[in-house]
Amino acid sequence: MAGGEQTFARRLLRPLIRRATRASADILSGHKKIPSHLGTFATLAFFAGVFSYGAVGGGHSEIALRTMTSAVGFAIEEIKVSGNVETSDIDILQELRLDETSSLLTLDLAKAHEQLSALPWVQHVELLKIYPATLHVKIEEREAFAIWQHGDQLSLIERDGDVIQNYDGVRNTNLPFFVGIGAESHASKMYDTLSNWPTFLSEAKAIIRVADRRWDLRLKNGVTLHLPEAGVDQALAHFKAFDEAQEVLRRDIAEVDLRIADRVTIRLTPEALERRKSALLERSKELKKREKS
Repeated sequence: MAGGEQTFARRLLRPLIRRATRASADILSGHKKIPSHLGTFATLAFFAGVFSYGAVGGGHSEIALRTMTSAVGFAIEEIKVSGNVETSDIDILQELRLDETSSLLTLDLAKAHEQLSALPWVQHVELLKIYPATLHVKIEEREAFAIWQHGDQLSLIERDGDVIQNYDGVRNTNLPFFVGIGAESHASKMYDTLSNWPTFLSEAKAIIRVADRRWDLRLKNGVTLHLPEAGVDQALAHFKAFDEAQEVLRRDIAEVDLRIADRVTIRLTPEALERRKSALLERSKELKKREKS
């Protein structure tokens, strides 16, 4: 047993011994009357003392102190948890690792703080002992900003790009979806840019980082907008005006290239391209017939 544990145990026992000695002297001198049930109390105190001495001498002071303080009214009977949304009460209780011998008096707050801080959603935790039997756990959680896909892995990230935990696909389904290496580091800046264009942002299915230099915007209708490395606002403004005039997003197109300033390049879907080829072929045949006639 460590010397620090022995010292703590002796410090706990010395006041009890001094009080018992003074009480005995007062009774023997006649200053105090013998209270009722003293025999029962004395018997319990005797066995507690023997148990404590044996535990301290045998290197089991921590267990002994937890058991003693729990038995005399400091057992943890209630745990209040506040501030947690993503972190379940069960996760918190498991990390505290309390049992029937756990005592509020001997609970190591530093160790409990370290255990709870390791939970993925926990940003800050505060532990308060409310004597005689309540532990209050105050949780401040991290805030999920977006879902990030890198390879086959999906993660929830904060605004600064730090990963919170793997994404399970159950909750936070309304978060923006970023894809690609480096996307997590630049996600907040790109999101703020797209916030100036709520139509494009609301229609974005995925915001894809390309070669960690620029972005593609995959829309819910399947169209991909290739954005330039710089001047994204100007490119989107130009395309918005073009779309309002031509309604290109309502047509059967696959991609819109906005990487060249003041120019919009459109690529049709394979089906639309085949239809266009067929239409041109029919038009060519019709023209030949007219020439012959």
